[in-house]
Amino acid sequence: MTPRLFIYGTLMPGQTRWHALRPLTGAGEPEHADAPGRLYSTPYGWPAAVFDPLSPAAVPGQVVTLEGPAQALAVLDEIEGVGAGLFERRLIQTSAGQCWAYHWPGQVSDFQPITRWSSSAASGPPRDGSSTT
Repeated sequence: MTPRLFIYGTLMPGQTRWHALRPLTGAGEPEHADAPGRLYSTPYGWPAAVFDPLSPAAVPGQVVTLEGPAQALAVLDEIEGVGAGLFERRLIQTSAGQCWAYHWPGQVSDFQPITRWSSSAASGPPRDGSSTT
């Protein structure tokens, strides 16, 4: 199992869920990377990525290395709503190699395509109903 995770939104350093991810990562700083696909701003206050290896567009993000990846991914699956069908965890190819990532499997017709996530424009409740304050 690869210990690498591609992040593109609220799990990135400085964003609302970095505090949940940081204790699950190993030593070292996140590595900048891109993955083929499209990034969207949702009306819920968080981004969604649709990964597609044939896409000419790219999702910008970072790659972190997880300590104890099986346990770390179980925690992150809960945060990302995998069990509820919100996101799907997939292995994807990034510019930094193969990584896990959270893919949006649903419709995107109500979402706004963006080139990079910025939480300053975000609004809406957290995905799992917890407080981000």
